[in-house]
Amino acid sequence: MSRRTETTQSEHDRVIEAWARRVSERFGKQVEVSTNPGNLKRFQVGHDDDPRFPDVLVWRSDSADGRDGTAELVAEVETADSLNEGEVAEWAAYGKLPAPFHLVVPAGAEEEAIRLVKKKAVRVSQLWSYQVVAGEVIFRQYLELPALE
Repeated sequence: MSRRTETTQSEHDRVIEAWARRVSERFGKQVEVSTNPGNLKRFQVGHDDDPRFPDVLVWRSDSADGRDGTAELVAEVETADSLNEGEVAEWAAYGKLPAPFHLVVPAGAEEEAIRLVKKKAVRVSQLWSYQVVAGEVIFRQYLELPALE
């Protein structure tokens, strides 16, 4: 895991919360949206012997349809100082999950993210960029599979 400065950690956590609101609006009441900002490890995916704590986890909470606890989407937010090869192993683990994996990077860093994804053959369902404008986080979808394959 990369070390972030206090400023970029604050940006990271702000983007996580904004992304969580965005996917919560998209999915509505059909799912729960959980976050792991900073060093918090509250919600996990994967096996107990190798737990992973994505920045944003969208999961089913309705046991009526038999899918209680099923991950629907996993997202990882990177900042300028965490977009590096050290993070790729974590991305690869999320890419192996049956849920779509969304990678969210700062605007202008999309090509570097693609380079890293391709170099390590990470399965990413969507690549998004973000920028903070006047205190508001603006997201833009950059690519979607199969463009990243």
